[in-house]
Amino acid sequence: MTARSRVDVALPLPIFRTFTYEVPGAAPPIGSRVLVPFRRKERIGWVVGPGEEGSIRGLRPVLTVLDEEPAVSNDLLALCRWMSAYYSSPLGITLRAALPSVLSDVSRDYVSLQAGYQGSGGAVGTELRPRERRIVEALRGRDAPQRVATLRKSMGMGSLWPEIRSLTARRMIHHETVPPPPPPVKTRRVVRIARHLEALGEREEVFGRATRQAEAYGFLEAAGGTAELATLTGTEGFSRSVVAGLEEKGLVEVADEEEFRDPFSDVPAVAPPDLTPTPDQQAALDALVGGLDEERPPPFLLQGITG
Repeated sequence: MTARSRVDVALPLPIFRTFTYEVPGAAPPIGSRVLVPFRRKERIGWVVGPGEEGSIRGLRPVLTVLDEEPAVSNDLLALCRWMSAYYSSPLGITLRAALPSVLSDVSRDYVSLQAGYQGSGGAVGTELRPRERRIVEALRGRDAPQRVATLRKSMGMGSLWPEIRSLTARRMIHHETVPPPPPPVKTRRVVRIARHLEALGEREEVFGRATRQAEAYGFLEAAGGTAELATLTGTEGFSRSVVAGLEEKGLVEVADEEEFRDPFSDVPAVAPPDLTPTPDQQAALDALVGGLDEERPPPFLLQGITG
């Protein structure tokens, strides 16, 4: 009977606990990434220590160990543990934030047959084990690389990683990890002044009877030279034809501008609480404020204890 070990795994989930999994043979080094089942999905986690001993109901196995060398060093793990405790953040989420996102993304692994490999005599080679042979057969005739997660589900074979690593090492298949796409750029449509009109006579010559164009141009000047198109045509009530007229005269340009995301933009600002100084604090404040009334305010050395 093969000896089995237990490992403690941190998953990148908003849960303030780790999970014990079973692995055949010796436990992988602390800091290694492992692919584990969690509910109805597979997730990548990090081994952070030995697992809980004793009887555990529903103990599940590690599907595969993803690293030959730990992805997380001991120093980085110690730092993440401290951050997790200090900032009250789950350890798995802290580890995910500290590492490249590709290391915790399970949906970006693709496999395909190596160019020219067809096996012995055009058939799948007899040197393959049964599970490896099934993977190669599934990849034959596919024009594009296949996602590992999709391949696993279609074949109903559980984890494919031991076979994928073996076939990749023998250069029978090609394995590629594709980084997740960057977040889409959020833009806003803005109107900028492209030509400044300094002289009053020049303004009269350019605008003539186009009073709405003159008003829109004046609004842009007052706004610092740039305003959102939605503000001009919405809040300020200028029609799109007014903006188009300014464009035709070369006075403004309409462009897309990247809008930097603010995760706290929708959070209302909270007024600071009223704080009452202690008697000692009030005495120090009175001395400091009183010194400001003197012709030459003197320096002060404030001695005290924080609290």
